Amino acid sequence: MYRRLRHLQGIDIPRCFGIVYMGEFDPALLLSYIEGKLLYQLSPEELLSSTLLEAARTRTEFVSPMPRSDIANPQLLPQLRRIYSALAENGVAHGDPRLDNFIQTKDGRVVAIDLEFAHLDPYDAGNTDELNSVLNLMGNTVDFQSLNNPAVYRLAKEDYKKRMAEREDQPLPWHPPSPLPSMSGNKAAGG
Repeated sequence: MYRRLRHLQGIDIPRCFGIVYMGEFDPALLLSYIEGKLLYQLSPEELLSSTLLEAARTRTEFVSPMPRSDIANPQLLPQLRRIYSALAENGVAHGDPRLDNFIQTKDGRVVAIDLEFAHLDPYDAGNTDELNSVLNLMGNTVDFQSLNNPAVYRLAKEDYKKRMAEREDQPLPWHPPSPLPSMSGNKAAGG
């Protein structure tokens, strides 16, 4: 996948230097380090739009649901759209749209990480389903009653991290392929 997305490396995704082998059958990708904060580590003011924060603080009730474009901080939303558009232009879906799979760098850029579930997806031309999932997660991370109480907000963030950790502990829905047999015993290979 990184080969297909090589023109996005170092900009929208980490740079891939290649495959390294940790053992006989333990290949791993060597990726560049992205310094910054995962999106779920951002404060409400950094993550969410002022419209949403103000509505939550004043306990405003909406007649209809808030548009997704009003959920994210206006500095983050265009970057997330750019990343998902770039992936879609290459026929790729990220495959794991969570707030801890995006990093905001110190210079304010957003970078998508953890592409192990990325896959070709010609059906979602703009990756809108995944982008909407990320925006929904942004809205779900904030317990609106906690915005006036930083201690409660911290507990809500810890709960979110705990739920994500539990999700990580669940078995994968697929099994990695078994290692290829050694070619040394293959008579067709001349061995």
